[in-house]
Amino acid sequence: RGSYLDGPQVMLLHPGAKSIFISSYNKDRVMIVDSNTGKKIGHLGGDELQRPVGLAAAPGNQLLVSSHKGNAILRYNVSSLEFVDVFAEGHGLWAPTGLAMSSDLILFVGTFFDGLRRYSFWR
Repeated sequence: RGSYLDGPQVMLLHPGAKSIFISSYNKDRVMIVDSNTGKKIGHLGGDELQRPVGLAAAPGNQLLVSSHKGNAILRYNVSSLEFVDVFAEGHGLWAPTGLAMSSDLILFVGTFFDGLRRYSFWR
């Protein structure tokens, strides 16, 4: 049980997928767990994801993930389990950690560098 996790950081029950997503820091993956059984059903992440921490549900069955070591916010499709694109990077985004999506689709990102950054989801 749980051996597929190494350094779990954040858990998120995504409303579109009805699965639990868990950032596994040391495995460079976001594990997907069945919300009824607790069994692993898959994962997100490849070479693009480095030390995931924060997770946020986004419109259109999307999941935003902070790539702590990659200094970026990545976007995944939770239906296809595929990497979509880099949502945000650069411009001082250093070591992103926590993510929070507001009801008016503003993404707040906690960082080690300057504390808090803000991004509009519809850019």
